[in-house]
Amino acid sequence: MSFPSRDWFQRLAGFLEEDEDFRTHGRWLETRLALRVDQQTTVMNFSRGLILDVSEGLSSHDFMISGTRERWSVLLETGWGLVRLYRTGTLEIRGDPVRLMQNWKALFFITEGMKRFAAAA
Repeated sequence: MSFPSRDWFQRLAGFLEEDEDFRTHGRWLETRLALRVDQQTTVMNFSRGLILDVSEGLSSHDFMISGTRERWSVLLETGWGLVRLYRTGTLEIRGDPVRLMQNWKALFFITEGMKRFAAAA
């Protein structure tokens, strides 16, 4: 199991569902989030604190966070948060800007969970 395999994201889903920060800030999140690493895309379907599905490929999604493996490593291996990664252009985030801002806190805690999960794996 290594980032960015489907197995890694499936295990991340279980980790997030048990994570207090995600449960608190993702309890109203209804979205399909695409996470793209180089040319590999995984879509996670979030519904009110649960992850209903993790699938590979570029299927329908509301938001996409994308970057090269090297740029994703900045998230997973440093203290940089999502705001800094976005503002510096390290990771790109696409989606409706209003919905993006409405769901920013949940997306932030998804990426914080990714950091904690990667450190524990």
